[in-house]
Amino acid sequence: MLERRAGDSQSLIIRDSLDSYLFLLMGATASGKSVMIRGLKDIMSDITFVEKDTTRPRRAAHDVSRRLISPEEFDARLKGKLYFLQYQTDYAEDDDGRRQPVQYGIIKQDLEDAINRGDSLLTFTFPDSVLKAQKRFDGTNLRIVPVILTTSKPEMLEDRLNFMRDCDGDERNTRLNQVKSQWDFYQKLQGECEYVIFNDSPAGLDAQEKADDVMGEQVIRAVDRAVRKFRGIVQFYQKVRSRWPIDPKKSHFMFVHQVTQELFGLDYITLRTALKASTQVPFRRSDQIIRQSGDPMMTGHLLQNVYATSMRTEGGVSTVTFNEYAARQRPQILQILEKYLPGIGVLGTNDNEGTIRYALTDKQASNSSIPYALDLKLGE
Repeated sequence: MLERRAGDSQSLIIRDSLDSYLFLLMGATASGKSVMIRGLKDIMSDITFVEKDTTRPRRAAHDVSRRLISPEEFDARLKGKLYFLQYQTDYAEDDDGRRQPVQYGIIKQDLEDAINRGDSLLTFTFPDSVLKAQKRFDGTNLRIVPVILTTSKPEMLEDRLNFMRDCDGDERNTRLNQVKSQWDFYQKLQGECEYVIFNDSPAGLDAQEKADDVMGEQVIRAVDRAVRKFRGIVQFYQKVRSRWPIDPKKSHFMFVHQVTQELFGLDYITLRTALKASTQVPFRRSDQIIRQSGDPMMTGHLLQNVYATSMRTEGGVSTVTFNEYAARQRPQILQILEKYLPGIGVLGTNDNEGTIRYALTDKQASNSSIPYALDLKLGE
């Protein structure tokens, strides 16, 4: 097997024919990275989650992306040069109230194995760790896709921390002191990162523990939307492996093009031209989807009678409107859309439950004349 090095002599040794991606999920403390990973693990078996070593004290909740080890174990691994990337932060206090540096490390062999196995995912919280990772990966030939997970306002993160059950008072205070500067850092980093996901779930609730009340349902929906958005990014890149390198700024239109091809059997330009000429455009007929539906006769009837009737583009969002029949059959249509593009579309755009949005990012693309999002408007 041919091998090539991704950087200097301490860097990764990867297969010469490597075409896998390394996704970097970055966000401030309490942005929801751990909840996101738990959701992704349930639906994505084709991506490896790379764990980090840490000397951070154990939390009550399950640590999904970290291995908790002692400072002595960490020092031994550091001296043994096992880490590809190592960093530390003041994150905890000992029994006497003294600030303790918490160490983090990504084992070189773990990351190397994950990348050679296929697509993989790393998470980062602290700005210093992101900057250090950027330098570490700079100049490599790895296929790196950075994604920011954040909230619309920093106060949302503070509210979550104030009601969080999986950390004690000292750790909570430490994280509260860090959260605003971290949120500001990721706001600025959005200028360099095309893929941004907003996770504006209600504060202080665990979606898995509070699924039986109204706010718990809101958390589940918000987390599900965030997971769908990230999954859409992963699946987009998996479909365009042969076209690497990809200009991230052009990826949004490429994604919209993929969606229209899958749903209508037409590229975006052809679909827009047809709707501009007042042509009714049906969904692409899929005999497989019809057969696999619970009611093939009803599904076939729906696909014959639902039509896109118009399209308008504003602020980088192309909105496709459908006939009145689609509005009356909206629940069934949403189920059909889920079969065409499973787990990607985000329901309830702009509080309009009759709309489903397909997009790679929650931030408006820099060139709003080119669509970065496609909305399907199925009714008011």
